Amino acid sequence: MGRNVWGGNILGGASRIPAKGDSVVNVSLEEIIEGKYSLVYAHPEAFLSISILLLLLLLLLLLLLLLLLLLLLLLLLLLLLLLLLLLLLLILLLLLLLLLLLLLLLLLLPSPPPPPQPPPLLLLLLLLLLLLLLLRLLLLGTPVLVVHGDDNENSPRVWIEPTPSGQHSLHHSDHELIFDAMCNIIHLITKNMEFTK
Repeated sequence: MGRNVWGGNILGGASRIPAKGDSVVNVSLEEIIEGKYSLVYAHPEAFLSISILLLLLLLLLLLLLLLLLLLLLLLLLLLLLLLLLLLLLLILLLLLLLLLLLLLLLLLLPSPPPPPQPPPLLLLLLLLLLLLLLLRLLLLGTPVLVVHGDDNENSPRVWIEPTPSGQHSLHHSDHELIFDAMCNIIHLITKNMEFTK
């Protein structure tokens, strides 16, 4: 136990004069709370001020607890945001991997074969044969080669009309041979070509 203290100087005054044996000292409220001094008498206002101080201390503690809870909530929100960012990064990486796989598959797949084209040597040979036949026709006569196109047919009709009067004309058998040869050459040349109007 501590000393008996007359606290009229700090605790709000007293209702009587200090008696013999009382000690009049200036003490702090903390020292009284810690038990260094025992309070013999105090004015009622002093107890009211002590209760108010205790309530203020409790409010401060509550405020500290609320601040700690708010900090914990903020930390949890930050962790959630980090997790969401990680998920987004993972999704983006997966999409990139899928795109790379698609590109690899496109590269590995065989390309479609090019459309068949007649070799240039064959065309040159056919043109030479055509020139030879034309020279032969010029030497023997000049029949008129007529090509007629029909809207209802995909391929043109080809035949040879007789030469005008007064010029040298071919025999009937020669006409048939030349007609067959010209039809074959034109068919070979135009086999891979499209006719447009």
